[in-house]
This record gives sequence, structure tokens and C-alpha cells, in this order.
Amino acid sequence: MNQRKVPVQSIIIIAGSHPRVEIDSKRIEYFKGLYEEGTVSIPPVEVLLIQSGVPGMEEYAIEDGMHRFLAQKSLKQKKIDVQINRGITPAITITEKDSVALKRHLLMRSTEHNVKHLGLPLSQEDRKATAKLLYQYGSTPDEIVALRLASRPTIYRWLENEIEARRQTRIEEVAKLFRTGANQKTIAKKAAIPRTTVQRIIKKTICPDVLPENLNEKNGLYIAETMDAFGCSSTTDELEGLERGRSTIQRGVYLGAGDEPKRDACQEGEQSSLAKRDEELLTEIYQKIAMLCVTPKIAYEIKFSILPLLTSRYEEINKIVNDGGYADELRELTHENERLRMELRQSNQEILKRDEMIEKLRNEIVSRTEHCTYDCAFTGERLKGEFDKIIKYMVGMIDTLAKLTRGIGTEGLEDLNAFILDQLFRTVSVVEWMDDNGLVDHKTREHFNSLQGLIAGSDFLDDSLVKRIYQLEKRLRRIPEIPKVLS
Repeated sequence: MNQRKVPVQSIIIIAGSHPRVEIDSKRIEYFKGLYEEGTVSIPPVEVLLIQSGVPGMEEYAIEDGMHRFLAQKSLKQKKIDVQINRGITPAITITEKDSVALKRHLLMRSTEHNVKHLGLPLSQEDRKATAKLLYQYGSTPDEIVALRLASRPTIYRWLENEIEARRQTRIEEVAKLFRTGANQKTIAKKAAIPRTTVQRIIKKTICPDVLPENLNEKNGLYIAETMDAFGCSSTTDELEGLERGRSTIQRGVYLGAGDEPKRDACQEGEQSSLAKRDEELLTEIYQKIAMLCVTPKIAYEIKFSILPLLTSRYEEINKIVNDGGYADELRELTHENERLRMELRQSNQEILKRDEMIEKLRNEIVSRTEHCTYDCAFTGERLKGEFDKIIKYMVGMIDTLAKLTRGIGTEGLEDLNAFILDQLFRTVSVVEWMDDNGLVDHKTREHFNSLQGLIAGSDFLDDSLVKRIYQLEKRLRRIPEIPKVLS
């Protein structure tokens, strides 16, 4: 990121990269006035470098500062100050100028700047149009929410039609690929969506329309073609076993399909563990259920054939189905999930509050550093050093003046003594102020002791000054002397 002057003609405005629906002409006139006066420092226009491959022919796409740029352009300026920011790649070329990725990057950057603009805030129309455009460029709703254009519910309400349109387009694309015989992995790759999404679309939306129509009207299930379409085995024995199980349940008696263990053969002690065969069987059942396309007839069979089969064999399942326990468990699980979501939301809010507090403290530290007083420890040490220099200078000056009194005549001695007395008053006053504000240290005491030695026996001292020096000496005695080893 750097700042320099570039030709106005090299700066371009890429359509669909700005969050404002309309340009504000009054805002442009306002900036024109500021530029003409030249008394106010105005931030440079922020741009993104677009390489052309020819030196001197580079272009710059505006990220932020549309009105500032138009104001300077209307003033016929040949070059303007810009701040060149880094792009989505190390070097964006002229061929990428109209790419969706570049427009999305510019729009997001411009939105970040303008969404917190106090001088010219984004209107509701601007925010809504920006959200729709970003979604069109491929941004997710969560990424748009993160820009703080509006609250999460409002963003989703604005994008309701766009989200539904994208969902329908995705379904149509998956259906088209599915009808060609492509497997789920191929569909997921070509449609650029997760494989689980492909599976869900096939199972819930496409399956009733695309699977073979040769239904077994007696049981309402698709025969071998349906099961083979999803990689499920469909042997004649399995179908006959299913049919035998159905017919016996409908008579109220379950006799088994041939190889099922009798209820007495299931050991109670094995309920907490799962044999390898059972695990494989459950996995196979789960996979087949997950891939099953549920039609109204299949739903009927599940309700009146499979569920009665399970309830007749397993007491716990019978209890769940009959007393609504499953619904209760599901309800409890839903409440638990909601509780966890609430906790997560609260944790996120606490983190945001802490971040805000940290930022506030950081700003306070910066402010105190800029406007620090002697109460600040850092500034206090600096003040001590400066005042020590002042006291040392004043004591040295008094020493020089005292030496001059030895060679001066009677006529000038009175004036010189008066001047020395004035300097003594000043020095004592400074040391008193330093002591009152906690700025006296060992060096100050040493300078004060030197001062006392200089004026000892002087006959021109004022009684009030002598008293002040005596009181100050008592106050400075509380400062311990530095050991010779450390001095």
C-alpha cells in the first residue's frame, strides 16, 4: 500500500462496484469548494492497481472516494493523490477488469468504508441494493451480514427471492446431470456444491420425478430398478422376505422372513455392545434408508408395515411409538440445541464486548500518551530529568555569581547580592514545587546540598528565605542517600 500522484485519466469507475445507487451532486460541489480553498487536508482517493503490461499505461479502479474523485475531475486536474491498495491477487491484469471476482472485491471494500460513513451514510435503498448485488456476485449471506449493512433477519428478508432463485437453479442443474446418469460425486463436482447437498436434493426433490414408473402397485415400492439406481442390492429373496414379513404383520402375527433371530435368542447382556455383524447390518440399513426416495405409497408402507414390524419386536420402540416418547425426546433435543445456540450467541456477544473494551482501553492509552501529564509514570520520569537539569543550571549560576562577589567593589555588590537573592528565591520555589508533585529524587537532593554549601555564612539572606530553606531541607531528608557503591 502506497500513496502517490497518478493521472486522472488512468482512474476508472467499474460498474457495479459502488454501494451508492445515485451520485450526490451536492457532495461533489462540497468537495470542489474544499479543493479550491486548499485549507483543509482531504484524504486521498483509494484505488486498486490494474496492470496493463505496458509501463505508464496502468489503470486504477476506485475503491473509496467516488465523490472526491469526481470533484477533482470536474476541476480539470491532470493528476491527483491516490492511495494504492493491495488487491485480491498480487497483480490484477486488464483482462480481469470486468470479472465478477474483482467487482465483488471492490464492492466489499467500498461498502466497508461507506457503511460507517458519518458525513454521508448509506440509505436503506443503497444497503438493500448492495446486499443483493453482493449475493449475485457470489457472497454468502453471512459474509454480507458481516459488513453490517443491516441485521441478520433483515439481510435474509432482502435476499429471500434471490436465495430461492439460486436454490431452484441448483435443483435444476442437479436434476439435469442426474438424468444423464451421472453419479453423485460427478454431480457435486460439476455443480460446485457439496456431495451431501446433491444427495439431499436427489432424495427430497428430484427422485419422484426421475425414477422409473414401473411400480409394484401391491406394495407401493419401486422394484429392482429403484434400488439399483442407488447402489442397493435387490435380490429376489430379499423382496420375497419383505413381502412375507408384510403379510404376517397385517394379520397381527410376526413369523419372520426366514433368517431373523427369535426374540428369545437376543441376549440381554449384549444390549450395551454391538457385534460386528450387527454393526454392518445397521450401516447397510441406514444407507438404504438414507438413499430411499419416499413417495406417498412408500410412506404408507413405512407407517403400516415397517413401524409395526419394529414395534412388535422391540419393546422400547413400541413404547416410543405408542406413548409419543420419540416426540418428547426430539423436543428435548431441540430445546437442548436451542439452549446451546443461545449460549454460543451469548459467548459471541461477550467476546464482542471484550473486544470493544480492549479497543476502548487501547484508545485511552493512545490518548493519554498524546496528552500525558506529570501524573503519568513515563512523563514523570522525563520531568524529573528536565527539572534536575534546571536545578543544576540554577545552582551553577548562583555559584558563578557568588564567585563574582569576591572581586567586585562595594558599589556593585549590593545589586549583585540582590540578583543572587532573587535567583535563590526562584530555585527554592522550583524545588518546593517539585517536592509537592513528587518529582524530587537523589540528584535534586545533591544539587540542593550544593546550594546550601554555597550560601552558608552569607549575610544577605532574607529571614523568610532561610526559614524556607530549613523547612525544605527537612522535607528532603526523607529521601535516602544512594549508597556509594551504586552512585
